[in-house]
Amino acid sequence: MIRFSAAWGVDCAPCYIDSCLLRLFNSPKLCNEGRPLEKKVYRVWRICGSLSMKKILVIGVPRSGTTWVENILGLARGVEGVFEPDNEKTSLLGYCFKKRSLRFPVLAATDTHPDYAHLWRVAYYAPQAALVSRSLLTRLLMARKRSLEKWVRAKERIISNGCGTSPAGPLRLTAKVLCGYLRVMKLDATSTRQDRQRQTARLVKSVHGVLCPEWIAATIGVDHVVVVLRSPFAVIDSWRRMHIYDAVRPGCLQKKLVEKAFGIEDYVKDGSSPNLSNMAAQLAIMYRSLEDALTSNPDWVTIHHEDFCTDPTAKFYALYDRIGLPFDDRIAEGIQSRNREGSGYRTQRVATKEIGKWRNRFGASEIDEIGGIFKDADLAHWV
Repeated sequence: MIRFSAAWGVDCAPCYIDSCLLRLFNSPKLCNEGRPLEKKVYRVWRICGSLSMKKILVIGVPRSGTTWVENILGLARGVEGVFEPDNEKTSLLGYCFKKRSLRFPVLAATDTHPDYAHLWRVAYYAPQAALVSRSLLTRLLMARKRSLEKWVRAKERIISNGCGTSPAGPLRLTAKVLCGYLRVMKLDATSTRQDRQRQTARLVKSVHGVLCPEWIAATIGVDHVVVVLRSPFAVIDSWRRMHIYDAVRPGCLQKKLVEKAFGIEDYVKDGSSPNLSNMAAQLAIMYRSLEDALTSNPDWVTIHHEDFCTDPTAKFYALYDRIGLPFDDRIAEGIQSRNREGSGYRTQRVATKEIGKWRNRFGASEIDEIGGIFKDADLAHWV
């Protein structure tokens, strides 16, 4: 185990943090802030300046444009972006800390969840959060997509039904191998103390926290929350075209959530079937959660995808000003460079063509079905 020494200086802190993270990853019961190990971690994070950085959260449902927004905001000088640290299928942090959590955790602002809380602390405070989240180990993790999806489905079913314990994940690395890798994976020579001192904000993007945005904001003390909303018809169209597994998750269609979203329980017949009714019901539950959080937190920033597509440069300029980030010509060029043809998970799109393109892909009966569910969930303004 690598130990931190004041004589080493701040540049050695990442090695020490890696060792601490390793012990936390493999600990059967994660430490809370008051215990010795975590006190050391927090002391190192404070030395590195991580605790004093501005904290920004970009959140929205899958396929709503959150990645586009995160990419543009991440162009600002001094901003470090961490992409979906709570995604257990693409992030090492998510894989390690969400073994006992739903794909979309359901938490009220006052609830406690030590594992999930530590995931977000690492994402916002650890100097290597972005590297750990999207590291070589993460690429190895993503190579097991089918196994990961089976694991996610299994734990989703077990947790949502409240029976048994979560199954072990498909990627079983020994502590020795993981420790050796994390020790080698230091920051690059150009990403040491000098670069960290230039970082003034940490930007984290999530789509899997849509059912607990207030919990995340309260747990971390986020300075700015940016909620990305998009036409539900456009979202469901994207889910269907790209065969998104997250379009229907049993954990999102639990009875208590369905009942909370007013009268949509009649539409949910089988919580695991990827039919249009279940997709629309899950999306209505997510939008209900986001809109309730926005009502309780008027200082949060709301942006509409279609609105930003009309004039991306002007809209992002206003967003930068709203959350206190510096906007310059380099950012305007970055916005324009993405305004071109693209598909799939790429963020390049001709912005104006994104508005209303779903209309040619839905029949009248499908539009009525989605609209009926949103009306019953008191979300008629989206229809």
